[in-house]
Amino acid sequence: QNAIRALEDIDNPGIYQKQANITIYEFFDYNCGYCKSVVKTIMDVLSEDKKINFVFVEFPILSQQSYIAAKAAIASKKQNLYNKFHLSLMKIKGRVDEEKIFNTAKKIGLNINQLKIDMNNPEVEHMLKKNREIAKLLNLNGTPAFVIGDIIYPGALNLNNFKKIIKKFRESWIVFIISLKIDKN
Repeated sequence: QNAIRALEDIDNPGIYQKQANITIYEFFDYNCGYCKSVVKTIMDVLSEDKKINFVFVEFPILSQQSYIAAKAAIASKKQNLYNKFHLSLMKIKGRVDEEKIFNTAKKIGLNINQLKIDMNNPEVEHMLKKNREIAKLLNLNGTPAFVIGDIIYPGALNLNNFKKIIKKFRESWIVFIISLKIDKN
């Protein structure tokens, strides 16, 4: 519970929608095949359902290259290109290495010199450290992992899973609100 609250306090990038009534967190690694395979599903869910906030939690655990990719992605926030960069990195076939990271950055219009400066900003390292601490508290040792409400769903979810989980979360939330109103009366 506390770990999930702490997650809310980290300024992780994401796709935020005005009408949102649910937040989904995804712990992922740019070199995780399952993470890459679930991107289209996530985008489909978000385009169908305008009431979801989706937060990208950088959790580079597979390699040093993953760590560099995560640092570059977080740094790209400063140029307001995180989402575009994130999706572009996720589309890379095979290993994501330093060359592919910077080629992709250049392709989407990031200023590479500025990106490299921002990658060394202590805030970037701090965010990754915080994400790792929370992952540890949640006993996460693989990617992807989704946190929806106060439940952790490890592994790649398909569209059907997502819809069922979201529906269940919203129904339980409505029941909770109704019970609060009943308690007050």
